[in-house]
Amino acid sequence: MEAIVTIFPRLDQLPNARLQWMITCLPERNQEGPLPRFRELNQMFQVLDATGQRVCLFKRFRADKEISARKEAAVYLLDHPEDGPRSQSQTLSGFCGHAPTVFVRFRSEGQNIIGILIEFVEAFQGPFDVNRVPIEELHKVCLVDLRFAVTDRQRQNVLTRLDDNGVLRYVPIYHGYSFFDQAPRFTILGLAW
Repeated sequence: MEAIVTIFPRLDQLPNARLQWMITCLPERNQEGPLPRFRELNQMFQVLDATGQRVCLFKRFRADKEISARKEAAVYLLDHPEDGPRSQSQTLSGFCGHAPTVFVRFRSEGQNIIGILIEFVEAFQGPFDVNRVPIEELHKVCLVDLRFAVTDRQRQNVLTRLDDNGVLRYVPIYHGYSFFDQAPRFTILGLAW
């Protein structure tokens, strides 16, 4: 990697060391060769620290999809934590639990590479039973999707994770179809299942 050219949101706007760590590890690991793929997904790569521990994932976007990549970071930025605005909070997760996400553009081998760094969330691997997830979790995802005009929420782009208290929580992922002023179709999470 030659240099990180663009970061969104700017880190001086967010008082969070975790986001800085994700960005710091990207060029360090990229110097050692290509990033390892994540689960055979074509555009998803693992960013590892010096000990080989996964720090985050890097999702690469084509140049013509830069707006979609920026939307992913914008959703994280706007999903305010319950204790106040993102710019004033040390809390990583917001109201709806979006994983920390940062847009990056960098140069590598003479090419501009764009994508997002997103904190890895381990999905719950047990049998899925919608009755085990508090209804408030569904409400949160629906409210945030309405706020950001997410138009294609479906079961495949919501992870279920187990929190520290053993409660299942939703983690919405993929927000490329959001922030529309006009959209032909709108899928609300609960209605799609």
